[in-house]
Amino acid sequence: MYTLILNAQEHPHDLTTVLGNSLIIFLSFTILLYIINKFAAGPILSMMEKREEHIAKQLDDGQMALENAQLKEQEAASIVRNAQIQANDILVSAKDASEKHREMMVTQIQEELQQMKEVARASIEQERAEMLIQLQKQVGEMSVALAQKIIQREVNQADHQHLIDNFIEGLDK
Repeated sequence: MYTLILNAQEHPHDLTTVLGNSLIIFLSFTILLYIINKFAAGPILSMMEKREEHIAKQLDDGQMALENAQLKEQEAASIVRNAQIQANDILVSAKDASEKHREMMVTQIQEELQQMKEVARASIEQERAEMLIQLQKQVGEMSVALAQKIIQREVNQADHQHLIDNFIEGLDK
């Protein structure tokens, strides 16, 4: 620019041309800005505001979606924790029920075994008593038979020993 002024001082006719051109450019630029402001600025600013609102809405929607996703994640985690607690409770109650059932079965089997032992003891005692009664009858019968034999004949010492031995052998049978 400085060179233009120096050049214009040397040629005064060129200075008016430069100033005129500058004035025309300035006026043209001012008119262009007015036209842009009058006709294009409104729609451009409106479009920019709409775009800004759209972006803000998308950011808000994204934030809401993020919060919603976090809430759903917390709900899912809560559901999983509750399911785990319920599963553990079910396992514990199943173990308890199984243990109670096992204890009941063991108790029942022990009671049945005890009853079987008592029945067997009673049966053995009854058979023993019957055997003793039968044995006493046999001993009584043998004693009577032996006494009859002794009475029927006179027994010497050898016969007496022989009768006793026979009696003992009869007991062994």
